[in-house]
Amino acid sequence: MLPYTDIVWSRASRQDGDVGTHVVLSSIRAAPNQLRFIPTVGPNFHTLNAETPMETSKSATGTRRQLNATPTKLPPAKKQATESEVSLAAVLAAIKSLDNNVDDFGKQLQENSEMFACFTLQVEQNTFRIAECKSIMENFEQKLATINKENAALKEKLLEAERYKRRWNLRLLGLKEQEGEDLRKKGEQILSRILLQWANQADDVIDTIHRVGRKEDGRSCQVILQFTRRCHRDTVWKMTKDSAVCKEQGLRFAQDFIKEDRLAREELWPKITKARSQGKVAFYRGHVAVIDGKVIKASSPF
Repeated sequence: MLPYTDIVWSRASRQDGDVGTHVVLSSIRAAPNQLRFIPTVGPNFHTLNAETPMETSKSATGTRRQLNATPTKLPPAKKQATESEVSLAAVLAAIKSLDNNVDDFGKQLQENSEMFACFTLQVEQNTFRIAECKSIMENFEQKLATINKENAALKEKLLEAERYKRRWNLRLLGLKEQEGEDLRKKGEQILSRILLQWANQADDVIDTIHRVGRKEDGRSCQVILQFTRRCHRDTVWKMTKDSAVCKEQGLRFAQDFIKEDRLAREELWPKITKARSQGKVAFYRGHVAVIDGKVIKASSPF
């Protein structure tokens, strides 16, 4: 059997002035692999303080050693959260927040799916309507092309009718305008002087006569003469080109063209001038030009 070692703690008691009295607090008999506490309390036990001197004890081997003061029991410290616990709480909070976000995302996804389905339906309806409108537009384009052709043909017929009507007309330029004038009588007198053979029948030659244009100071409006027969108009047109009466009175007869024909002749005039300077035969035929037997229309290359 291994020997036991006795360890004795003692403190001096200062009660009743007995300085030499010792109170044994406890003793321990210990083997190398076993410790056993045997508490003992003396009759003069008192609470020790910081001023109590530390005593020594003698062991079984006779060696004296210094004894430590009995440790005072401290109040339990507050439990501090460890770093792992803080991290775990943060992870749990993040998971909860992520779960809420997933729920919100699911709701938004459902709403977006419904909106997408609605948009898909509207797109299909719009596609059908666009196809229908495209078909209608194609029909309109075909009809419009036909209408444009008919319109161009009708316009050309109308212009031809207007040209044909004006073939009985001549314009008289340079006849001074007077207040309250008898324009028909003036026209008959001029024709009687130019064509002496018509002196007694000038009234039957002229059908209508009137002025055109706005009245302005210092300017006389042109006179339109409409003849009863086409042959009368052509005769006057030929005879008045070199008439001495027209030169004396400053009069000039001209053909009565429609506006479109006047613009066409203005466009063709430089071409006629150029052709004549090159020694070519060029002249007007109504609203077209004839250059060396070739008919040139307005806006056509030369």
